[in-house]
Amino acid sequence: MARLLHLAPLLMGCLFALTAVQAQELHATHGVLDARNWNFETRLPLTGYWLMAVDTLVAPNQLAGVPMRETLVPSLWNDNRSDGTGHGVATYMLTIVLPPNTKDLSIHIPQLYSAYVLWANGQQVTAAGKPGVTQESTMPQWVVRAVPLTVPNDTVQLVLQLANHHHYKGGIKDVIFVGSAKTLQHYWAWTFGSNAVESTILLLEALVFLVLYWTKKKRILIYFSMLCFTWMVRSLFSNLYPVTIMITDFNWSWQLRIEYFTLFFTIIWSALFLHELFDRISNKFVVYTLVGMNVVFFLFTLVVSPLVFTRLVSLFLGVGGMLIVY
Repeated sequence: MARLLHLAPLLMGCLFALTAVQAQELHATHGVLDARNWNFETRLPLTGYWLMAVDTLVAPNQLAGVPMRETLVPSLWNDNRSDGTGHGVATYMLTIVLPPNTKDLSIHIPQLYSAYVLWANGQQVTAAGKPGVTQESTMPQWVVRAVPLTVPNDTVQLVLQLANHHHYKGGIKDVIFVGSAKTLQHYWAWTFGSNAVESTILLLEALVFLVLYWTKKKRILIYFSMLCFTWMVRSLFSNLYPVTIMITDFNWSWQLRIEYFTLFFTIIWSALFLHELFDRISNKFVVYTLVGMNVVFFLFTLVVSPLVFTRLVSLFLGVGGMLIVY
């Protein structure tokens, strides 16, 4: 049940995305997205080829004469560069042609790597962190939000400054959406509501099994309690990142570390729980090897910079896969 609730925001996102795709296929070309025939009661995915100024942060009033090239959105910089690096800065631009008299639009901004400022028709709409050309001048932040979009006429020009100097990945991983304010409000009510329900149920499960452990003194109960508690924390520090809604200035480095910690401790508590549950057939060497590896990962992530430990996410997930196979 808890896992289903944890997947609810993702399932809702897939449902909305599927509805959009089924309604109509629209993609930007040469930095222009023609949405004159789009019904904005359905979210519009801003996918396709945007224009991008490489290695520079340009304000909207300075774009004239700046060389720009087409780039696929969403996509990570790591996938588009020969050296596979995700470090650097860029300025994106997209022009959306709207139906006449379109009003009350909002824009859904997912987690971007790793600091940005967004303008619409020259007016700043939102920002996360502070993008800069160097690591010292950049303040990363991850936040998922929907904000009103200014629509003075039938055309909206989006300009997005994006900088990443602190994470292994750089660029735009997830889809940016535009829709009516009502549509996005409904979407957020479902996604954040389901996340809140998930977190609450997991916390209650953790407390119930903690009480049972105090009364029965069986280790399997404390392992399951800690698994539920860890998963509850993970629901706050991953996917939608609700922690940044509750605490807007939460430290990004610790936000990222906690997300990774919950991955490690989920594997630890799962391994110990399954070892107790299937004690007659479980192999102690395998279980404690998995536990030991994740303790090492935890200590490693605790002391090194995000730029280092985010490079090793495939290794961390691979060890999690070993537990599933076992």
